[in-house]
Amino acid sequence: MGTKVEQTDVEDEESEEGEELTLPKISYADLQVGQKLRGTVRRIHSSNSWAFVDVGTAKLGFLHVARLTTRRVEGLVVSDILEVGEEIDVLVFEVDAPASKLALTMVDLSWLLDYQAEEEWLTGRVVEASKGTTVSISVKNPVGGQEVTGSLRKSQDPTWIDRSESDVGQEVSVKVMEVDFARGMISWTRRSKLDLTVCEELMANNTWLDGQVADIHTFGAFVAFNTPGGLVSGLVPLSLLSVDYVENASDVVKLGQDVKVRITKVDRKEKRITMSMRPMQDLKNFENVQSTHWLSGKVVGTGPNGILVSVQPPSGGAEVGLVRPSQICPDKGQNPSLEVTKGENVKVRVVKLDLESNRLELSLRPVPDYAAFAEVSDEAWLVGTVTCVTDKSAYFLVKPPNSDADSNGSKAEPQEGRLAADQVRIGTVGDMTEFLHRGQQVQVRLRQNGDLRKGKYLHLSMKDKPKLEGFVDLKDQWLNGSVVYVDESGISVGVAAPSSRNVQVGLVSPKLVTSDTFIDLADAYKIGQKVSVRVVGTDLAQGLLSLALTPKADVAGFKDVPQTSWLPGTVKEVAADALLVEVYPPSGPGGIPIGGSEQLGFVSRGEVRKVFVENLKDVASVGDVVRVRVVQASAKDQKLELSMRQLPDLSSYEGAAGSTIKGTVLFVADRVAIHMVVQSPNGAACTGVVTKDQIPDSLWGTIAVGQQVNSLRQVPSVDRCS
Repeated sequence: MGTKVEQTDVEDEESEEGEELTLPKISYADLQVGQKLRGTVRRIHSSNSWAFVDVGTAKLGFLHVARLTTRRVEGLVVSDILEVGEEIDVLVFEVDAPASKLALTMVDLSWLLDYQAEEEWLTGRVVEASKGTTVSISVKNPVGGQEVTGSLRKSQDPTWIDRSESDVGQEVSVKVMEVDFARGMISWTRRSKLDLTVCEELMANNTWLDGQVADIHTFGAFVAFNTPGGLVSGLVPLSLLSVDYVENASDVVKLGQDVKVRITKVDRKEKRITMSMRPMQDLKNFENVQSTHWLSGKVVGTGPNGILVSVQPPSGGAEVGLVRPSQICPDKGQNPSLEVTKGENVKVRVVKLDLESNRLELSLRPVPDYAAFAEVSDEAWLVGTVTCVTDKSAYFLVKPPNSDADSNGSKAEPQEGRLAADQVRIGTVGDMTEFLHRGQQVQVRLRQNGDLRKGKYLHLSMKDKPKLEGFVDLKDQWLNGSVVYVDESGISVGVAAPSSRNVQVGLVSPKLVTSDTFIDLADAYKIGQKVSVRVVGTDLAQGLLSLALTPKADVAGFKDVPQTSWLPGTVKEVAADALLVEVYPPSGPGGIPIGGSEQLGFVSRGEVRKVFVENLKDVASVGDVVRVRVVQASAKDQKLELSMRQLPDLSSYEGAAGSTIKGTVLFVADRVAIHMVVQSPNGAACTGVVTKDQIPDSLWGTIAVGQQVNSLRQVPSVDRCS
C-alpha cells in the first residue's frame, strides 16, 4: 500500500532544529499504515503542493495535494483546502521509521473494502460528466460521513446513454469495483454479479424481459435489464435484432429505447449472455424434413453475411432461416448474397436445425448426387440455370436429361456445375459477369464423364466438343492455320487435319510460341493471321489440341557446338516474331555431318539484327541462305535456338553490376519489357533488355522508341546482354 516515502524536495522545510512540537511525542515504530491521527498544519510548501503537519512525531509529517481528496480537480493546490494552523484529521499513508519520515493522507478508503467484499450498493451523485467514456461520482460514507470521489467507466454501466453535463447532480447507485490505495483512486461499477443460473432458467423458459438499449456498436446493441440479482446487460447481435436483415444496428434501435429481449445463449466460461429481439419461431415442424427435400421460400433480407428466407415446412406455416454465402455459391472469394434480391422466390433445403437456440439454416445448393449424369454423353446439351457468377467462373444448377419422375416416383434433381472462363467461347473471357447473370438459362454440356463426378460439382462447357480424332496420328507434323484468339494463356489457332475440312481450335502455349520471354503476344499475333503450327499432342478425354509455333528439333548434333561457330542455313518460313531456318550440324572429315541430319531451328526477332527489326519480312525471305550460330540446344524442350547476330563481347560489362550506363530504346514490349541498345562503361555497345519489374511504375507507359535513357543500372548477369 502506498509508495516509497520520498521527501527530498521538502526536507528544507521540515521542522527547524529546536522548533517545539506541541503534540505528545509519538514513536515512528508505533505507527501503522491507515492509523488515524489528529494534527495541525504548520507550513505549506512554496510549490503549494505539500503541507507539513504536526502529528506528534519527531519531525513534521508531509501531506501531498493528491491525498487531500479523491476528486480530481485540475489546478488544485494545498491552499485551496488547508490553512496554516488548521487542525485536521489524517491517516498514516506510509512510514519509514529508520529515516524518521512519515507520509500522510486525508483520504480514508478503508471503509470501502467492506462494501466491495459484500458487493453492497452505495448511493452517489454525478459530479462530472464531460470526459466522454468516464464520469466522476461522489459517495458519502454512510457511517462517518466522509465523501470520496471515484470514476465510473462506460463499460461498467449497463444503462450508459451518452452521459453529459446535464447528468451532474443526478443520483446513481454504484458498487465498489476497485480501490487503489497507492494512488488514492476508486473505480465504481453499476454491473450486478451475473447469476448465470438465473439467466439459464430465463433462457430455458424463453422469458421475455423488459430492457433498455444502453450502447450501439457495428456488431449489435447492448441491452440492460433487471434480473432477481440486479441490473445486467447482454449483447443482441445484428442477426438477432430483427427478422429482416440488419446492416446497421442504429437502423433498428436507438439509445435509451425500451425493448423486449430474451436470452438465447449463456457463456459460463466468458461470463457473457447473448440475447434476441426476434420473436420465437416454431421450428419443430422442420425436425423431420430431410436435407434432400426442397422447400419453397421467399427472400426477406440480404447482406454480406448471407440471406434470410421465409420458408414453409411441409405441414404449413412459415418461419425465417439463414442461408450463408457458402450455401449460395461455392466460390469462397465471392459474396453471392449481393446477387440475390429481396422478394425473390427460391428453393431451399434444411442444412441445420437448432431448436435450443431457435436457429434454422438453409441452403440453395443441392446435395451432390451425380448418378443421373453417369451415362450422359459429353456431346449432349443440357439446360443449366446460373446460380452465381464471378469474374473467372460461373455456377449452374444443371438438369439431367431425364429429370421427370421414374416408375418409383423418384425424381433426379438438378446438380451443381462449374463453367470456367475459357469454356464460354474460343479464347478466355476476361470477366464472366459481362456474359452471364444469376437466373439466366443457357445450354451446357459435360466436359468430362466419370471421374469428375467425384468432385464437388460438374465441369461444364458452352463450346462444342472438339473432334480431334483426325489429329491423333499427326504429332510433330506442320499444319497451316489461322489465329482465332490471343490472350495471356496463349494463341488459339484454327486448324484442319489434312483429310478433313472440319476446323478445330488448338492452343499454342506461350512457351511454345517463341524463346523471346518478353514478346507481347497480342502485338505479335492478330486474329485472322496465317501461321504454321506443329501438332504437339491431343487429349481426347479433355478435348484439348496442343500446338506449337516452334519446331521440334533433334539437337544431339548441335549440343556441343560453340556459340562462336557459324553454320549455313536456309530460311524456310518468315513468321511474325521469328525465322524458321533449316540448318545442318557441323561436318566432320569428308563433309559428313556429325551427329545427325538437318534440323529446323528458329531465330527470334531480337537475334536477327543488332538493331531491333520491326518487320522480319523486310530483312528475310523464304529460301534465303543465311549464316547462323547456336544459342541454345535444349534436348528437354526439343528446341534449337539460333542467332544471326555476332556473339557480343560482354567482358567489358563484367564487374559493372550496379553501375550506371546509357541506352537508347529500340522496342517496347507492352506489359513485359523494353529492348535497348546500351553502352558499357568503356563505350562498347550491345542490345539489352529491361524487364518491367526493373522500371518504376511512374515511368512505365511513358517510354518511347528512340528515347535516350541515362540512368540505366546493370543487373548482375552477363551471360547474355541483359
